Amino acid sequence: MPEAWCQSLPKSELQVELSRRRWQAENGLPFRTVILLLLWNLTGCQAGALAFDLGSLPTGTAVLGQACWMTLWSFLGLLVLPSLGRASVFAADRAVASMNLDPSGWIRRLPTMTGEDGNARPWVEAIFYPIPSAARRIESLGSPVRRPVLGDLARSQLYYSLAGLTLLGRSVHCNVGRPALWVFPPSA
Repeated sequence: MPEAWCQSLPKSELQVELSRRRWQAENGLPFRTVILLLLWNLTGCQAGALAFDLGSLPTGTAVLGQACWMTLWSFLGLLVLPSLGRASVFAADRAVASMNLDPSGWIRRLPTMTGEDGNARPWVEAIFYPIPSAARRIESLGSPVRRPVLGDLARSQLYYSLAGLTLLGRSVHCNVGRPALWVFPPSA
């Protein structure tokens, strides 16, 4: 948790976010996310190596080719992974609500802290926003999660994509949030 959040959030909202994170950890979401993204990236590396016969190229050319291919593969991930990871947000919200905590205050506050709150068009939000809008999250509190809960795939992929020699994670702001919250800000 960012220190500023710990100091500025009302205790009830801080408890909600800490409970969400605890629930995710207890249910193995961080581990599941790492394993799925490892498989995603290894599949991408193998697909690129086979499709472009990178093993037969000089080393420098092969590394550059792999970096270019993995940038495209990571971009594909930016289109696919947000919709696959959204169920984990809904599931964590529901889990906290089932603990007799009211997550609605925290759900409404988060967009003001991150500078993003989904999109009015549901299909745009499903593709480009790994965290659903506050309105959709509150609306979904009363309904069961219909998809498998896979974890925070989209934002984590931006970090793990560095292993594939792509810097796409440094350029994608809508999936990473405010630049001040980036793991690797442009000034790093």
